[in-house]
Amino acid sequence: MPFGGGEELEAWLERHHGDTPGIWLLLARKGSDLASPTAEEILDATLAHGWITGKRRARDERSYLQKITPRRPGSLWSQVNVRQVEALTAAGRMREPGLAEVRAAREDGRWEAAYPSQKEATVPDDLAAALAAEPRAAAAFEA
Repeated sequence: MPFGGGEELEAWLERHHGDTPGIWLLLARKGSDLASPTAEEILDATLAHGWITGKRRARDERSYLQKITPRRPGSLWSQVNVRQVEALTAAGRMREPGLAEVRAAREDGRWEAAYPSQKEATVPDDLAAALAAEPRAAAAFEA
């Protein structure tokens, strides 16, 4: 589904956040002449309305398709999304459906249990010790 920018996506989510199981968005590649929301605008709009971003697939040399869907009950939160929601809340950009998802996550402990991004993840001590004992496994792990 094409949107010219983040404001169009936010307006669509305002109207359809509760009546659509998800959509594929057109996302322009960097340097493309296509109009579309940026990846950051998509993330902000989805979080604000209680949705999440999903798979991104190549469409052609100018664009991707980005899946967005309503957040499923009990779905895990990433620390990246927790920080982004905190920034959106401070800026007054969160909407009631998104705030409801945050309340539910806080109530059942998912908010505090948010997982780190792959860039921030650390190797547990027991795994590090096992890898140190097996150089070939360590090389494969680091590849």
